Amino acid sequence: MKFSLESPKTKYYVTLMTLSSQLIPFPIQLLKFQTPRFLLQLSHLLIPPKECKKMNTILNYYEVNQNTMALLPIAHLDYSTIILEKERKFYAKLTPLQLIKAACLEGGASYEGRRKAVTHLTGAIQKVPIPIDPRRDIFAFPTHSPTAFECNWIFYHHIKSIVPSNNTSNTAQSIIQFKNHQELPMAESHYLLQKQYTRTAMCILQYATLERMQAHTPIGM
Repeated sequence: MKFSLESPKTKYYVTLMTLSSQLIPFPIQLLKFQTPRFLLQLSHLLIPPKECKKMNTILNYYEVNQNTMALLPIAHLDYSTIILEKERKFYAKLTPLQLIKAACLEGGASYEGRRKAVTHLTGAIQKVPIPIDPRRDIFAFPTHSPTAFECNWIFYHHIKSIVPSNNTSNTAQSIIQFKNHQELPMAESHYLLQKQYTRTAMCILQYATLERMQAHTPIGM
């Protein structure tokens, strides 16, 4: 699903539709003064009316699952995260990192424990991919330092490919193409995202190897 910053009603404003179906005009002339991160956040707020009708509430809590494709931070008074699933979009009050930490606990270990384990197995120190629930193949990687506001969390097994953006008229440097044919424009470079994708693949391989070794280790050894 793609959104445009052009408004059919006026050349001076774009129209943002909130979760309560209110229309908010935003002056187009101010867009050139905004940061790439803000513009990408703005594009996520351009919600089609049909989808807006489905979104009656903002979630106080969200449980990461096998349908979760991405957790995107956003500066909003009512919610802190845009959640992309295979068929739906949600909004949550908790930040992406808070959701990741809660998901790790649901998966059987703390976020800090998962992070230390990956550092030990792969040597990664910064922007460490997290095996949220290896038994259900839920692995995610951060696009920045996890404590940074602009950090997105992308879920590995939903990614089909990562390509550079050829559109010079917007602020996206790269595009994540998901297996369900959705596309997510990203302000991060293709090199950075591809590096994180490869690093996560190494993490998955290490965990798979570790599980095979444990499966062939006799009890009591």
